[in-house]
Amino acid sequence: MEPKLLSTKFVIVGGSAGRDLANHYRHTDWNVWCVARIYNALSFATLVFDMHQEAARWTANTHSAYREHKLILQVAQEPFPEAFQLPTEALENEFGTLTSSFAWMLAYALFSGATEIVLCGVNMIHESELPVQRPGLFYLLGYARAKGVKIVVPYTSQLRTDVLFSTN
Repeated sequence: MEPKLLSTKFVIVGGSAGRDLANHYRHTDWNVWCVARIYNALSFATLVFDMHQEAARWTANTHSAYREHKLILQVAQEPFPEAFQLPTEALENEFGTLTSSFAWMLAYALFSGATEIVLCGVNMIHESELPVQRPGLFYLLGYARAKGVKIVVPYTSQLRTDVLFSTN
């Protein structure tokens, strides 16, 4: 199944802390992508990413997104035969090792030609995210900026505490 991308080149990536802010984009021509964990709060999302390969980590949201033809998986999985599968080899060849769901989402947005990306509710401050996932995301954000892609991170995001978004 091919994902339903809108005609726009704008993408918003919604994380668990960005439900309210992402709702601002509800009735626009933006592509709103989220992780499966928050799909119940962002049911208007155009794509839902679930990068977990263990059935125990799939939620009711994963199944809802599949039924609504919005689910994207890293690799094909038995209960979701018609879900869209990311072009993982092409993404890894272009961007290297992708260390989190948000890194996969950002890489896919760049691969798809996004010209502006908003990260809502993506903080990456949990102790399991700090050593590997957060630096991997920052690598991709730097890559995107170097390619001229506009990256917007709300002032309330914990990502702004790092040098990448310094005003100096």
